[in-house]
Amino acid sequence: MPRAEVALTVEVYTALSSSGWAARGVATRDLARDGWGRLILPATHVKGRLRHACLQVARTLGLPGCGAGRAHAPAEAGECPLCALFGAPGYAGTLRWRDLPYRTPGPLGAEESPGDHVPPSPAVVRGGLALSRQRDIAAGSAYWRPTTPPLSGQPLQFGHPAAITGTVAVAGQLQLLLAGCRLVTGLGQGRSRGLGWATVQATALLDGVPLQADPHALAVLRLNGSTMSGEVAP
Repeated sequence: MPRAEVALTVEVYTALSSSGWAARGVATRDLARDGWGRLILPATHVKGRLRHACLQVARTLGLPGCGAGRAHAPAEAGECPLCALFGAPGYAGTLRWRDLPYRTPGPLGAEESPGDHVPPSPAVVRGGLALSRQRDIAAGSAYWRPTTPPLSGQPLQFGHPAAITGTVAVAGQLQLLLAGCRLVTGLGQGRSRGLGWATVQATALLDGVPLQADPHALAVLRLNGSTMSGEVAP
């Protein structure tokens, strides 16, 4: 199967809240960080957000696609483009995902030494009050959420030159992933409260050759119906 490699660059334009390990103090969680203390966007969170975005694309085009990922027989899972990309219970996906560390703004090139990146200021703690959408009243007690400081100018940038690697059965599956990246408008928690508004930029290589986003490739997937076995030209 063709070898795929996708570079991701995420620019966050508002304060970010990404849950990490337990921390002492008022807040019960800290911002997610790696072993060098850099802020990161966890691979599991990025993968989940992209799966949801790709599901929206698939449903718009009338492609087969299950929602949260139910258990599949291997042959059945191969018919679902989402499970082929992201995996499902009992079916391992063919792509591997990396955490996206904070990085100094600029072009995304080869992976740099962690010492070349200066982490943003320490987290600040914000208070909040959960509301019941059904009853329109406060639900429970106040909570405390760690976030990055408010941004006054340049956005926070996260990225990795090989954020997603693995194989795909057809090039159209990778086109679906690229389309999903363009739909993501926020990451982390508290997006409805203005936190984590972001854009995701993706560049892909298929067997070492750049793959440009092509809506016509997604149209071919729609014409093929439920089958994902036919080759789709890059």
